[in-house]
Amino acid sequence: MEKDLTPDVTEPQLKTSLDQPETPGRTVRTGVIALGIILIGIAIYAYTSAAFQLPEVKGIFQSPSGSKLGTVVMKTIDNGVLITVDALGLKPGLHGLHVHTVGNCAKAADPGTGEVIAFGAAAGHFDPFDTRNHGSPTDDPKLRHAGVLPNLEVQADGTGHLEFVTSKLSILGSLNGVADRAIVIHANTDDFETDPSGNSGARVACAELRPSDTVVTTRYKLPSTDAFPEGIAVDSKRGVILSGAANGGDIWQIQLTSGKASPFALGGSPGRTVALGMHLDNRRRLFVAGGGTGRVAVLNADTGAVVRILEAPPLPKGPQTFINDLTITPNAIFVTDSFRPVIYRARIGVMNVGNLEPWLRLTGTPVQYQDGTNLNGIVSSPDGRYLLTVQSNTGKLFRINTGTRAINEVNLAGKRLTGGDGLVLSGQTLYVVRNAESRIERVDLKNAYASGRLVATRTDGDFRFPTTAALYQNRLLVVNGQLDKQRNPPPVLPFTIVSVPPPSTK
Repeated sequence: MEKDLTPDVTEPQLKTSLDQPETPGRTVRTGVIALGIILIGIAIYAYTSAAFQLPEVKGIFQSPSGSKLGTVVMKTIDNGVLITVDALGLKPGLHGLHVHTVGNCAKAADPGTGEVIAFGAAAGHFDPFDTRNHGSPTDDPKLRHAGVLPNLEVQADGTGHLEFVTSKLSILGSLNGVADRAIVIHANTDDFETDPSGNSGARVACAELRPSDTVVTTRYKLPSTDAFPEGIAVDSKRGVILSGAANGGDIWQIQLTSGKASPFALGGSPGRTVALGMHLDNRRRLFVAGGGTGRVAVLNADTGAVVRILEAPPLPKGPQTFINDLTITPNAIFVTDSFRPVIYRARIGVMNVGNLEPWLRLTGTPVQYQDGTNLNGIVSSPDGRYLLTVQSNTGKLFRINTGTRAINEVNLAGKRLTGGDGLVLSGQTLYVVRNAESRIERVDLKNAYASGRLVATRTDGDFRFPTTAALYQNRLLVVNGQLDKQRNPPPVLPFTIVSVPPPSTK
């Protein structure tokens, strides 16, 4: 587990620049900066009433023993990224300084030798164009490691200060973004030539680069490079978070107190090659939605053993099924299908779980299926009388009476919840995770869930295409699924689940 490490650093003055004169080969710079601004405006700060702020990441340098060795700030300015390093407690002389690929400063095996070293979990130098060439900070980043920075000069008193501007990196750029990566200080001078690290020696200090606009208090890391976590359930009895992988179906368990993560149930077991929406019932059964497999896996919540596999019955015609999310009422589970206009149900008892059946066909109802992801997240009232479900592509929220099967669109005064994914219901308050918008909406409901009002929004620099959330001890545990990075560009590692306060009207 990792606490928020946002250092208190004042804004520095610009001193030096590494920018080269603009050439035809370097025209990518303007596009990268523009892309960063677009991503910020749409994915993080859209629809907020606060003034637009340029993105910034910060970190605290730590020694292998955990002592503080200074701070780093990276901030977008008009002509690139301003990087400010303030170090202390280091050996006098020049020290290599590099951005590394993974934002994890734990001890781990060296990516080259396999030897366990300090800060090995940060992996190798940031090399988004896969050049495999160390190079110099002034070289074209398409020809060398983009993470190579100027040497840090440390004075006789052990302090070092460096300020410079580069247009070769960005904060949130899809290819050269540094958010959620690490910056490492090495023992020796970087010669800007020798592969793979400029002959700069051991890693003596490391800082994880985190957004400065975050309210995250705890960051849980998944030890997987391709999990793309999608679902979540909190098992308070065992004190763990359970999270499923959209890619492969692995389910991880993460200790709430220590943050230690370990496999709970490996993917590929009967009926589970995908793990999406998850729900734990009071009989210690974990229900897991299986996406395109058309299945719901039922697992023993203590051992991970498969109890039952539920198969969605084939329909006469229509698109492929996509079992996305589920909710549990006192006597049944209800399951959404994002591609086929149907809600499934399986009756449940103390000992038995029934078969999935097409409980409610949606053709000709207020829920009109379109191209894309339709019904997604689903929750139920405590008494099981009502279901609430969001349609991702239209942003509409629906209430379904489980007794009469009547469907009503929830009146949100004209507002839409496009990109709505996971839902969390607490009393008359509904939290809606909007994945592509990287935000969580708070909807205050009334009139037996028939109407509601969007009253607050939570955005955070630590959100990465969030897919769902769970409420635990007055905090939302938000799953950073990064499903937008399943192909290219690759995800930012490590995958995380972050703890944030719910959106509030105060």
